Amino acid sequence: MVRFIFFFTVILIGLSGSLKAQQQVKISGSTEDLKDNNISVRRLPEFVIHAQKIIYLATQSSKNGVFDFSFIIKKSELLVFGAVYKNWFIHFKPGDSVSFKITGTAREQQLVFSGKDEARYNLDVLVSDVSQSTPYYPKYNNLIDYKGALDTWKRTSEMKLQTYLTDHLVDKATADLAKSKLSYRYVQLIYSGLVYSKNEVIPANYFTEAASYPFTRDELLLTMEYRNAVYYKYIARNGTNQASDLETIYQGIQSSLKGKTRQYALTYLAGEYALKESTGDSRMLRKLFDHLYEKKPDSLYLSYLKDNEMRYFIVGKPLPDTILIKTLLTSYSDDKVISLGQLLDVYKGKAVYIDMWASWCAPCRDDISKSSDTKKMLGEKDVSYLYFSTDADERAWKKASEQDRITADQYLLKADNSKLFKTFIELSGIPRYLILDKDHHVVNLFAPRPVPDYAEELGKIVSKLSK
Repeated sequence: MVRFIFFFTVILIGLSGSLKAQQQVKISGSTEDLKDNNISVRRLPEFVIHAQKIIYLATQSSKNGVFDFSFIIKKSELLVFGAVYKNWFIHFKPGDSVSFKITGTAREQQLVFSGKDEARYNLDVLVSDVSQSTPYYPKYNNLIDYKGALDTWKRTSEMKLQTYLTDHLVDKATADLAKSKLSYRYVQLIYSGLVYSKNEVIPANYFTEAASYPFTRDELLLTMEYRNAVYYKYIARNGTNQASDLETIYQGIQSSLKGKTRQYALTYLAGEYALKESTGDSRMLRKLFDHLYEKKPDSLYLSYLKDNEMRYFIVGKPLPDTILIKTLLTSYSDDKVISLGQLLDVYKGKAVYIDMWASWCAPCRDDISKSSDTKKMLGEKDVSYLYFSTDADERAWKKASEQDRITADQYLLKADNSKLFKTFIELSGIPRYLILDKDHHVVNLFAPRPVPDYAEELGKIVSKLSK
């Protein structure tokens, strides 16, 4: 029986290793410009107008301009292949193995792939290059001249694409996708031009060409061009209506779009208006968020909605009274039990940085061991550094506090009296950090860690508090 389990385990390990090998993408290559000493592969943010955390799948530096690295993906993905000076948007597939060469310098760099499926890779390079060579509205006097330049760019780009497809063997689905990306890049630029043109009268034929590309192709949501076109047509200015209110835009999207494209547009709309932080939108925004949650969005959309909901409905506001009254903590200094509201009264008029940790949490204690410079910086900015332990064992909490020399401003959350607080801040794991301003309004419920790698990011937040 033991021998059977051993062999079964070996088989599972072998299968796991084989699966990882099938999901691995291998990349090797070189760059002529030795100043360009870093190559990275990263994911595109789903909602590109908003600043989002960059997710790197691979990054490598090289002093001699030679690179060799790999990463794992479970399905075909459109990823950013980035050098120091330029980015290209490339579809990678699990199991691919390709080589590349970057010639030229700075913005004049040219990327060429070689190996299996090189035609598909270089097609993506071509589309990326022509997409980034588009006319820029501020260079033109009016929308007529701008549209003329866009039409010329579109014709020239389509000719380059057709020439490539004639000379290289590319399957029809890939070729059609490349054509669609250029088409919706054009649509995006037509509508984004309205953002820059302000109150200029729109020419009669301005939308004629763009209107021929419908927003009914949910499969194109995988492309950046289609997503951006959705944003600029339906959200940034709601088409030709510059000053439309949230409900009007919401109704316009509901009536004009369907399926996943509609869901994407409404999700983006919720984030866009949450970012504006206008109190006049609160009722409609609440309706919009509730509508989207009823649709049971996937984890990516759900995370985006939750982040923006928190920003709009929580950030900049005080903690609810029920949380302040019912959340109880034990003070390390005198063993007294006080409410969160009473505790914050002790730090009245001072901003606070809250470090949520536990004696058993190795990452928490590792952050604590590296936090001395952060604590000094916060003290200089008149920000109090508080510790909230989630330990169930009071003795373990006290022992760890003494070992780590963090007994000052140290409090233990009472397990039975902190559930509301933990639910409110969506505490799913530790370490976790929060910032309240001097009036104890929420600044950040997911604050940067108190370690050197996050010092600059945290410093910017604290500087705003000081102002």
